[in-house]
Amino acid sequence: KLARVPGVKLVAPYLMYGGTYGEVRGPQDSFNSMATEGDVRALWGSQLVIPDQDLDCFNRERTGAVAGSQLLERFGWTRGQKVKLRGNVWPVDLEFTICGRSDFETDKGSFILHRSYLEAALGNPGYVSMFAVQVASAAEVAEVSRRVVEALAATADPVRAQTQRQFMEAFLGIMGDV
Repeated sequence: KLARVPGVKLVAPYLMYGGTYGEVRGPQDSFNSMATEGDVRALWGSQLVIPDQDLDCFNRERTGAVAGSQLLERFGWTRGQKVKLRGNVWPVDLEFTICGRSDFETDKGSFILHRSYLEAALGNPGYVSMFAVQVASAAEVAEVSRRVVEALAATADPVRAQTQRQFMEAFLGIMGDV
């Protein structure tokens, strides 16, 4: 439905996994880990810095994951290393192959994994936490947001369309509370 909304260029579903690694002493030991599908570079463009070899590995490896430079440094992870995360949103522990680095302009502590891998571990329920939508032009953001809400108004789950900036401000507000 989202891909058919006029003005929408790309759509990518995301499913929050959560994630902890190593000894957990408190909420500070958890980090943002999101499962997605599709071409992450095409969706995020210049806002996502990911070396070509790391993206190639991620696209090839079903259990592949890319991590922000803060996580790589904090845990000493290296390309090719196997790491096991404990899910703190979903009760499944998963093993990943670190494919390399992925830094967002505003976030260097995220972990990106394949949605199909997480979905399979959960029994393929078809869950999505959010959709990232790329709009054809910045001038259309408000109108496309209105169209998205309208197109999904009759769905069972509530829908809220917001810009990336609004999302990040809300997310950072929640993290600040934690």
